[in-house]
Amino acid sequence: MKKRIALALVFLLVASQLTVSFAATTPMAPKMISAAIERVTDKAILVKSGAGVSLVLNITDDTLILNAVTGEPMQLKDRIGDSLVAYYGPAETKSMPAQSNAVVLLLSLPQDYAPPKLAIAEAVETTTDGMKVTFDNGNTIATIAKATPVTAYKTGKAIPLDTIAVGTKALLWYDIVALSQPAQAVPTKVVVLADAPVSPVDVAPAVAVTDKALTTSAQLKGKLPMFAIAANKTLQDNVNAMVTAAYDSAMKLAAAQKDSTLTFSYDVTQTPAYTSVAITSAISAGNTESHAVIETIVIDNTKMAVVNLTDVLGMNAYKLATLCVKNVIANAPQGSYNTDSNAFTAVTEANNFVMNKDGNAVILFDKYSIAPGAAGMPMFVIDQTLFQTTEMANIENYVEKYTTMIPVRKVAEQFGYTVTWQQATKTITLTKGTETHSMILNKNQYGNITLEHAPTLTKGITYVPLSFFEKVLGGITSSTESKVVYTKLK
Repeated sequence: MKKRIALALVFLLVASQLTVSFAATTPMAPKMISAAIERVTDKAILVKSGAGVSLVLNITDDTLILNAVTGEPMQLKDRIGDSLVAYYGPAETKSMPAQSNAVVLLLSLPQDYAPPKLAIAEAVETTTDGMKVTFDNGNTIATIAKATPVTAYKTGKAIPLDTIAVGTKALLWYDIVALSQPAQAVPTKVVVLADAPVSPVDVAPAVAVTDKALTTSAQLKGKLPMFAIAANKTLQDNVNAMVTAAYDSAMKLAAAQKDSTLTFSYDVTQTPAYTSVAITSAISAGNTESHAVIETIVIDNTKMAVVNLTDVLGMNAYKLATLCVKNVIANAPQGSYNTDSNAFTAVTEANNFVMNKDGNAVILFDKYSIAPGAAGMPMFVIDQTLFQTTEMANIENYVEKYTTMIPVRKVAEQFGYTVTWQQATKTITLTKGTETHSMILNKNQYGNITLEHAPTLTKGITYVPLSFFEKVLGGITSSTESKVVYTKLK
């Protein structure tokens, strides 16, 4: 108890003072820690590693906070319990816990994801194929090809490779390191952490989309996309085959309707992270449009692969998208959406999506599919900034009569709930601010909600159905044998 109080006092003291200044006699690279965020203020965060090491990281004007996958800027708000990789220091105090200045904080880490490495260029060599950058006290050499995406922090715009010079700070994404001395790495993406704005240049995108030659007639109009991907011919062939398949399918539908006209169109949205193409095929007879279908292709520009909604939003993707769509429909004026057998039910793998300029997924529906024709093709933005997702590993689950049972205390406390046990009444209570939820052991009643299984005590641990976190606490859950992913509105 004394140790916890000491930790809290040190954290509050650090958070209320000016940023600690450190004197270093020799230049040193920042240190790195993988940890979970335990407390957050405007000026500092308290983190704790899996090994139990606590550290106070001061947030300065120079601290950069980024998405570990996209490299885009993020906010620390509502991140308690989240995992992060932090670069800090290099100097730190000898207090308990230690204190240091945060240099780069990497958030939104997917499970088992290799986060980017912070590199400070110690030597730079220009080659015919690109550039070699030495960092980590000469222990690692990164070979950056000319085709590798290099963007500027904050703007996300492409910048020249030769922007990198001795002293440049950059994040490098790579998975494999050759075990040599020095080690050899080949980054797939680079984000330059420039202090001053860097002028963007016009560069050829890794994925280029142009008009495909289409023989038009009175019955066939419009245009189709054609992909050019110099770095990956196999991917180029595959996505162009997807375009051809969409064309063939639309042609068959049009052929079945006498005296109809088929019109193709497409839209392209490109960001440093994704290339999205939405192809629309509309069949009309006279002045009446009887059929309109949309097909989409989304390419991860770093992985050079076609991705689905789960790749973008994680395990809870389809549940999350369904929740967003239902919320919009519920708040729309009466008559905006179908209420008959064509009413919306759920977002599934059959639904199409694209990624917009803000990095959010947009779910697209065919015309007439869930709304009257006057609504056109309904689309719904999944704004990820409105949700908080927590992934918890090493959760001991078990299945009881087809129901996944989860240890309630271990999971709920990571979501910020206080869990109490009343022996006399066998009652478990969860509290968070003014929010309170109670349940009685072995009684299948959770407030006003009845679930498929009662709370059960096993080896001194209380277990509840996984659905408890959705139907009682409100949110979205998915689980594997040892992991629970929980998403909730902020």
